[in-house]
Amino acid sequence: MNKTKIHALSAITKKLSYGNILKIISTPESKKAIVLYFSQLLGIIFSFATQKLNTNNLSGPQEYGIVTASLAIFTFMYMFFEFGVFASGARLLATCKTEQQTREMYGTLLIMVFFISILFSILMTLGSAFLPFVYSSEQIRQVMTLASLLAWVYPLQFFFQETAQGSGKIYQLSMYTVLSKFLYTASLGIAILFCSVNSTLSLLLNLGSMGVSGLIAIYALKPSFARWKHNIPALKTEIREYGLHIYIGRALASPAFNLTSVLIPYLNNTASSAYFSVGGSLSAPMVMASQSISSSLFKNFSTQKKLKNRLILINIIILTVLGGGIYFGAPMLIHLVASSKYIEVIPLMLPLVLAGFFQGFYQPFNLFVSAHGKGIWTKQISIVCTIFDVVSSVLLVSYYGLIGACWQSVASRVFWSMMIYYNYNRTVRSLTE
Repeated sequence: MNKTKIHALSAITKKLSYGNILKIISTPESKKAIVLYFSQLLGIIFSFATQKLNTNNLSGPQEYGIVTASLAIFTFMYMFFEFGVFASGARLLATCKTEQQTREMYGTLLIMVFFISILFSILMTLGSAFLPFVYSSEQIRQVMTLASLLAWVYPLQFFFQETAQGSGKIYQLSMYTVLSKFLYTASLGIAILFCSVNSTLSLLLNLGSMGVSGLIAIYALKPSFARWKHNIPALKTEIREYGLHIYIGRALASPAFNLTSVLIPYLNNTASSAYFSVGGSLSAPMVMASQSISSSLFKNFSTQKKLKNRLILINIIILTVLGGGIYFGAPMLIHLVASSKYIEVIPLMLPLVLAGFFQGFYQPFNLFVSAHGKGIWTKQISIVCTIFDVVSSVLLVSYYGLIGACWQSVASRVFWSMMIYYNYNRTVRSLTE
């Protein structure tokens, strides 16, 4: 290691002294990141509780697999319905100078949410009739047909995730995150006390909790609809110049990124889907930590010419500590959040933790690029990554089954990390030049 690198590392280390760390965590952005992350951790605790209730009270991994497979299908399909509206809205919200302008922009975006939600719910209800041609399980079709009536809650979920970072409404997003998980845990626990729970009821309670908490969070945002037409021209321009590129990239990349979750029950069985879901939930805190930090700094990114070295180092340290704890504590965590029936998840944890590390690693780089509106560049790498994800998912899942799906997640996240870091360097060069 040369002297320049040694001096650079020493400078970063000094900045991370006890006194400086206190200053860092006391800033408004850091407080928002901490609140968001702890709300997500609390949400994970509730998710673990509902997972425990499901795995103990449903008939087995096959039955719970119906729930996880249905949610994977909803997530997979929704990516075709966002149309770049929320990504564009997030950038416009970041430019709002007053609270009134923010409330008016929220009102405009919520009108868009209404139409997208209705369209998504109707098409998912109609599309559920074709599921027997894709999956051999008739039970998935029956559950999805009923659950599709509540599919309108999905646009609400992504609306909050996108726009909260643009407007800086991190506390409202935190409330929504905790409330939706708590309501699902509470309603499922009450249902278990009074009746027999099956996959249909569990899924409906999940979606219903998302809907109720979403409506409460909308009330907390206090949107104004008085001048919603006034914001439409600016929203159209932003969609055309930025959001449409993001939408095309996500419409291609997100389904491919999550393709393994859909292929597992198709090429294996629904029990494998449950194992994959339980393992993925254990590694979720790693990605959420990086997302919390990056989301709270979104507005700051839009005025910076590059990421600060200490942010990158802090992100790596957090991911390493969390990943090590999750990997070595996996046997205990699996018994805690599921049951002995899910002991087969343990061999899956190494690739899933590695996948979580690399997915967390690229979060700040990705949001930095988004904050500077490089939609075309994002679309370009999304197309390349989509091809990689589709080919690797089909090959690895079809030949190696569940373990192949886990290692495909690692390969996918490493490839995405390289492409996003390349995009980040392009963005930095364009800003400095």
